[in-house]
Amino acid sequence: LATDHSQERIANRISDNLSKALHALEIESARILDSSQPVKWSELTGSHFLMDSLQVIAWSDHEFLPDVRQMRTDFKLKLIRNSSGDFLLRKQISGPSGFLISVLPLYKKYPIVNRYLTPQINPLIFEKFNVRILDPLATDGLKINFEGQTLFVIDMLDSNGKDMISLSLALLALIFFILSVIHFLR
Repeated sequence: LATDHSQERIANRISDNLSKALHALEIESARILDSSQPVKWSELTGSHFLMDSLQVIAWSDHEFLPDVRQMRTDFKLKLIRNSSGDFLLRKQISGPSGFLISVLPLYKKYPIVNRYLTPQINPLIFEKFNVRILDPLATDGLKINFEGQTLFVIDMLDSNGKDMISLSLALLALIFFILSVIHFLR
């Protein structure tokens, strides 16, 4: 496990990557909301949903559409955690009842898991760092901030993707197994 100093560097690097990804979404959002030029939704690289009240008018991606109830509240950036994974939503107002939702996937889960569909963390943000994403109000872990707002907290995992408690329990089980074999052989 990394030292506190290197964990802080990792958190800063993740924050920088997150800032770049959100900036790229912001550029595309500006293109979408600029009514002077038509948008080719299929050419957008980010995931965007143009809404009128609670109805989807246009979209650039169909992988994840947030629950409309989660979009009713006023927010600029918000972490959504559900059975599909962890996502950051960016909301921008467009007209009297319209708004644009931009989605940045942080961690994707699938209803089934096999060698083709495995849960995956966004490598553009987290690179190869092995982290667990926690709620922004979590007291343990490293805070990931953007424009003064804590968007989520990360917990650094060991290199095998297991936390230290799991490793300790596995080691303890191995010791008990060896002791029981020795006892059986006597």
